[in-house]
Amino acid sequence: MEKAILSLRNKLLILLMLPMVMQILLAGSIYQLYVKSEGLRQHAEQAHLVSELFARVFEKHAILTSVYSGDLSLQDRDFHQNAERAKAGFNVACANLGRLLKDDSDVQAALRKISTEVAHIDPIQKQLEENWSATEVQGGPSRQFWWADLRKIISQELLEDLNNIGSKYKSSYEMNVAQAVETNKRLAFTIVVLCVVVAGFFVGGTIFLLNNIGSRFRIMKENTFKLASSQPLNDPLGGTDEIADMDKTFHMMAKSLSDSTKRERAIIDNAKDVICSLSKELRFESVNTALENLLERGYSDIITVPLLRFCRAEDEHKINDYFLQARTSNQDKPLDLDLIASETKTVSTVWSVVWFQDLNSYLCVVHDVTERRKLEQMRSDIFRMVTHDIRTPLTTIDALITFLEEGYLGELNERGVKMTGNASQSVRQVIGLVNDFLVSEKLDAGDFELVLNDEQSAQMVAEALSSVTGVALRKKISLVQSGDDLCVSCDRDRIIQVIVNLLGNAIKFSPNDSEVKVAVEQVGDCVEFQVIDHGRGIPEDQVDSVFEKFKQVSSADSKNMGGAGLGLSICKSMVEKHGGEIGVRSKVGEGSTFWFRLPIAKS
Repeated sequence: MEKAILSLRNKLLILLMLPMVMQILLAGSIYQLYVKSEGLRQHAEQAHLVSELFARVFEKHAILTSVYSGDLSLQDRDFHQNAERAKAGFNVACANLGRLLKDDSDVQAALRKISTEVAHIDPIQKQLEENWSATEVQGGPSRQFWWADLRKIISQELLEDLNNIGSKYKSSYEMNVAQAVETNKRLAFTIVVLCVVVAGFFVGGTIFLLNNIGSRFRIMKENTFKLASSQPLNDPLGGTDEIADMDKTFHMMAKSLSDSTKRERAIIDNAKDVICSLSKELRFESVNTALENLLERGYSDIITVPLLRFCRAEDEHKINDYFLQARTSNQDKPLDLDLIASETKTVSTVWSVVWFQDLNSYLCVVHDVTERRKLEQMRSDIFRMVTHDIRTPLTTIDALITFLEEGYLGELNERGVKMTGNASQSVRQVIGLVNDFLVSEKLDAGDFELVLNDEQSAQMVAEALSSVTGVALRKKISLVQSGDDLCVSCDRDRIIQVIVNLLGNAIKFSPNDSEVKVAVEQVGDCVEFQVIDHGRGIPEDQVDSVFEKFKQVSSADSKNMGGAGLGLSICKSMVEKHGGEIGVRSKVGEGSTFWFRLPIAKS
């Protein structure tokens, strides 16, 4: 069972989400401490205002105390106004303090008590003023009690109540300051701790992720080098994440490449032809088994060895020029080269070479043509034999039969004339077959030169018709020439031979008392020759194959009509050597039209 591994996406999400979560916690803690700090700040501001108002109240209390200082105060004519102003100022200061601390019931109760105590001053003040007006003597015994009551109210009761309120707010203010200091410490500590935690999570997660991913990527990197150097890969990485999937794909690709390389190697090693590569210096870089068998040497005896070591010295210049041209331009011609397998064995080969710039080497496909060369030699020998050992005697026999027919060797009776006629026809038929065979061989070997001139089509058609007049007369077939007289660039004798071959076939397969026509017309930039007969026609399924060698429409034709099936093949080769084309239009029971086209003369 594979070990479950989080995907890279999930790992990255975790790496990103953890610091975000910690930052959110940090932000929440900071916000909470901020709210608390803000409350303490507001309390501190309120305490500051309270202290200012307390100072104002104590200031007014001091004025009030100075106004009610004794009989000396009564001597002042403005005593009454000063006393009223002092009380009013004290009451206003207390009222301001009360409005600021309206939510504090203890303070409100204390202020109401102070207000009541201030109200007690008025009747005592009135008695003092009335007594002073009556006697105006300082130190009156009756006024001493009244002043004692005033001092008690002002200096003891009011001052005591004010001190109670002040001490309460002093302790509250000190407590707020202590809380503010503690809150700031906690805020700083929380920020530091959470920052360290966030940084630790991020750094630790990053290190873990990099180690986890980096080590696995290093393994994959090693695999790429091992794949390039054809070494076994590391074991597949476990898990189900993207890297594991990538590694699986890489191993699949490596296996596919290995299998493909093995298949290619098997194909190359089992190929009949030689497949090899050569360095720029023409040293063997890779070879298949076919080359080892061809040179009868082992792999180690061939690899890195120069090609020239297996060639004749006189071929060195040819080899260097060929490979240089293959490297510098597109070389599409093969190289015929004899390889020296041993002191007693030479192998004939044909090389096809392509230069690969990226690989800086030549890719070569080498065909062993030793057997082909032997067959070509045998073919050449047969060709010479047919030319000298068969055609020459046949020509002699034909000449002898002619002498007999013309009476040079004496008169022949009717039976002798008939027999010599049949012999002459048979000999000329064989000579025709031999000539067709020789022409076909020359065409296949490429040993067939054309002598091109501008010729008139009418003259060539007339000459061809005259060549088959005798054959046509025997079947009472009329020969017709029609169409335009056009100028054609061609080899006159070869084109007349093509027309004669087509006429011969038309006459051969036409019924007696019919017509064979040769028509000429211009088709585009070409001159088209048509040989039209009214014979049996060609089945549709055989139209495309009538120009093949040794092909007969019917197997009985070669026996009944003569011929070996080379005539149309020779016509096709000759026309194509002129750069033309040939074809046939036919319908069974109605006849055939054989046509060929040649380029019209430029003049």
